[in-house]
Parts: sequence; structure tokens; C-alpha cells
Amino acid sequence: MVTEVESLIYKIKERTGIDISLYGEKAFFTTKENYLPILKQFDFEDFLVDEELNKLYFKVEYKGVKFVAEIDGGEKEKVVAELILSVFENSYVKPNEFSEEAFLKTALEGETTKIQLQKYIKRKNIPPYRCFCLVALLGNHKVSDVLEILENYSSKGKDISLVLGEDFIVQVKFLDETASSVYQSPTEYAESLLKSVENELGYPIDVAVGAEVSSFLEVSTSYKQALSAMRMQENLEIKGEVYSFKGMFLSKILEEMPKHKIEEYIRTLVDDNAKTIFTDSEMILTAEEFLKNDLNFSETSRKLYLHRNTLVYRLDKIQKATGLDIRKFSDAVTFRLITLLYKTIY
Repeated sequence: MVTEVESLIYKIKERTGIDISLYGEKAFFTTKENYLPILKQFDFEDFLVDEELNKLYFKVEYKGVKFVAEIDGGEKEKVVAELILSVFENSYVKPNEFSEEAFLKTALEGETTKIQLQKYIKRKNIPPYRCFCLVALLGNHKVSDVLEILENYSSKGKDISLVLGEDFIVQVKFLDETASSVYQSPTEYAESLLKSVENELGYPIDVAVGAEVSSFLEVSTSYKQALSAMRMQENLEIKGEVYSFKGMFLSKILEEMPKHKIEEYIRTLVDDNAKTIFTDSEMILTAEEFLKNDLNFSETSRKLYLHRNTLVYRLDKIQKATGLDIRKFSDAVTFRLITLLYKTIY
């Protein structure tokens, strides 16, 4: 493959007059004589402009091997870079073309090139709207039943639904900006879908959503966020109906915080009396349900099948042990933060 890559970049230079250097994981190629590698930053999206060196860097792929390409120039040379990307994309015939399902999976995982995505968007007439990803984990429930409901929520000819495995469904939801949306956010859309599943099928499913992205070209970002929200929910045992990346961003920050720092905060915030609450699954479940229902007594009692007096008794017990009255918003926020800290460690 080495000779093929060298041949390709020299052909590009022959036809365009542009010198190209390629940085690979184990190799370096260049059309310049006696030229040494100078790129130091490999972690970037799409393009990297080094104004000091007057260099433009971008990512290319040849037969599954990824490189960082370097050409002279700055922002103005991005058009040239796009042409070079196209040359690399069309320089060989793939031994096995992806099925549509396999291609969508690689697109969600961020394993396709920009050129491949652009071709797919054009071929499938995918709308140029903002979109987000929703992932649904079904457990032992039938995929076909949930998929049917999901299709009813789809904008015909726009949204994309994909079954991954026996109990996992992904939907790419497009937001038509030329019309007013019924849903104010991805979370609101997911909550409505979840209620339909519960009403029609009689059981809940786990649903997570990523943030909105500008177009299908960035769909992998939203998909990875949705997966991250689902994973954080499982790791931290956070109760809720819909898990959103934005809603769980605090959990993400705490997850990345050094363990010794979290332990220091817990020692400061949680004394022996408070530990009796944060190690009591029943009390934590009660508190989380109360917070999830916006501090609403009636709704929390209904969801937990508790008499209102029993709920009041438990909230009083939490206040006595922790000094936090979670019926008040500020104390509820503090309690939620401590709970996340505790679950991150224990």
C-alpha cells in the first residue's frame, strides 16, 4: 500500500501542482524533497489552520488507513482540500460495499468520511435540517412493537429508524425549521414517545437523547451523547424516564473528577447521620422520585404508591438526617449534587 499512497499523492501534485504531506500512525509521505514532519497536533475536527506556518491540515483515508494531510495555505485552501478529499475517496473501489444498515451504523459511530456522508445525503435526499438521536433500550420487549410506535412518531420520508441488535433501536429525528415544532426539545419529544409506549404496550422502556446538531453530517455527535447519557444512567443508577446528555452533563463532569477530590467533598458534606440516608435505597428512591416530579407531592405519592403522610414522613426524615429540606428548591439542588457525588464513588 505504501507505493499506492505515494503514487496517489504524486499524481495529485502532477495534476494540480500542489505539494502534499501525509502523516500516518506508522508512516510519513510527502511530495516535497528533504521535508521533515512538523505537525504536532493530531486531535482536531475537519480542518486545522496553522497561521504561523501557513499550513492547512485535514484528515483523509485510503483503504481504511487514516492520515492527516498537509498542504500550504490557510482558510482559502479549504476548497482545494475538499477536492483532494474527493480524490482519496474515489481513488479505489471498496472490496465490499456497505449495506444501508451497515453504513448507517458506521455513520452513527463516526466511522464514515465527510465525502461518504455527503454522497449518502444526496442519494437518499436527506433533508438539511437540524436533527438529534434517540436511543431506546427495550430489555425483553418486542422490537417490532416499539418500532411500530416509533414509526408513527416519524415525519414520513425524513426521520431514520435503525434496529441495532435484539433490544436496541436508534432514531434520527429531523427538525423541520420551516414549520413550527410540536416539541420544544429532544427530551420533550422522547417523553411523549415514552408515554405512548407505556399506554399502548403497558410497559416502560429506557430512552436517552443526544443534543440537537446542525445536520446529518454531525449525527454521530448526538448519537454518542445519547449513548453516554444511557451509560451514565446505568453506572450511577439515576432514576428518570428520559435520559438526556444535557440533563446529565453534571454527572459527566463528576464522573471525570479525580476520585480523591470527590471523597474530600463527601467528607465535608456528609456526616454519619447523613450517611444513613445516602446508603438507604428506599430513601434515595423516594427523594429522586420527588425531585423528578418537580417537588410535587401528589404525583410522587401516585408514582410510588405511597400515602401522602408516608411521603411527608420520609422527607422529614431526610431533612433531620442531612439538614436539607428537599421541598425547597435550593436544598433539593444540593441534595441532588451530593447524591451524584456519592454514587460516583460508591
